[in-house]
Amino acid sequence: MEKRNLYDGATFDAVMARIDSLTPESQPAWGKMDAAQMLAHSAEVQEVANGKPLRNSPWFLKLFKGLIRKAVVGPKPYPRSSQTHPQYIVASAREFAEE
Repeated sequence: MEKRNLYDGATFDAVMARIDSLTPESQPAWGKMDAAQMLAHSAEVQEVANGKPLRNSPWFLKLFKGLIRKAVVGPKPYPRSSQTHPQYIVASAREFAEE
């Protein structure tokens, strides 16, 4: 399974339909966050992609920056239970309508 490209119209429409179908009661397909937390998580990832600084990276991860970048933007899907950057972890309760 390859990562889909949001610049493809059909992929964009499918992703938007999936987001529009979320409710506060939506159960995660995998992971521990509820729907509001996942929306906050996704927004933070997008903000970093748009230039917000990525803070608090452990020093040893900087040694593997190239490999990590390749895994993040490469064609392979993320493995389940893979760790995320500490900045992207949303542990506090969030308001679904706001997110």
